[in-house]
Amino acid sequence: KGYVFGLIKSYENLKETYPNITLTIISSGKEYLQLKEYVENAGGTRAGIILINGISNTDLPDFYRKSYLYLGMGTTVLEAVQYGAISLVMTPYTYEMKSDHFFHEEPELIASKENAPEATPKIREILDMEVEEYVSTVTNSYKALESNYSIETFTKRLNSRDIKTQNPLFNYMYMNLHFLKQKIKRYK
Repeated sequence: KGYVFGLIKSYENLKETYPNITLTIISSGKEYLQLKEYVENAGGTRAGIILINGISNTDLPDFYRKSYLYLGMGTTVLEAVQYGAISLVMTPYTYEMKSDHFFHEEPELIASKENAPEATPKIREILDMEVEEYVSTVTNSYKALESNYSIETFTKRLNSRDIKTQNPLFNYMYMNLHFLKQKIKRYK
């Protein structure tokens, strides 16, 4: 997740305007040592940057719940929203911090486009929100998650499809999904 390097640079600038903010980064992998050095050069814990070397998936919800704003991409964005964090959807494959939307603005896109702008203004948007607007945005994010990614939404979309194929594998998969849906209904 190369955008974290751009985030640290942005954080240093944001800290001047918002002295009480902190930054928690959970990372692991082959570039972790490079990231650790980068964090130390940016002031590390003295500057309010906490770097955690990988944690289990079961521990992530605690961090999502504590987040005022989550930056990421893919399914982690969905997880963060599920636990009450506003999510800024990042651009992959870059060391720059780029984003063109928050999750609630385009919930069907869980990665920003390559030509997205630098994301610091988006972070400022959240940091400048009044409490009521922030709570409303969290609520809208969760509603967007439910309306796009819930099992109910999935089954409605699946059931509304007009199946016109003679492919035996597809028919087999569809039949199994139908039976799965029936089992789920029984457990409600």
